[in-house]
Amino acid sequence: MAELAAFIAEHGALGAELIDHFCGDLDEARSALEDRHLGQYQSLADYVQEVTEETTTIPEALRYYVDYDAMARDAELNGDLFTIQTAHDAVHVFVGC
Repeated sequence: MAELAAFIAEHGALGAELIDHFCGDLDEARSALEDRHLGQYQSLADYVQEVTEETTTIPEALRYYVDYDAMARDAELNGDLFTIQTAHDAVHVFVGC
């Protein structure tokens, strides 16, 4: 119990939400934070857009047809990514299991 409390004290709301996400498994929460945390964004769609635009050249004529919300939803549904929201505009993105 003391280790859980220390983890939450060190990582705040994010730590508490990770513990909850992993059903109290502190080792999984630590692993996710250390090895699979991709950063904090305003939304998962913002993360997907950033990665897509950094790795793919999208022709100007097609830019308005790319649906980043749908791409984000699909990435979360198929388990590639998961998120922990700690504030209205603070979404932490993690690589899925």
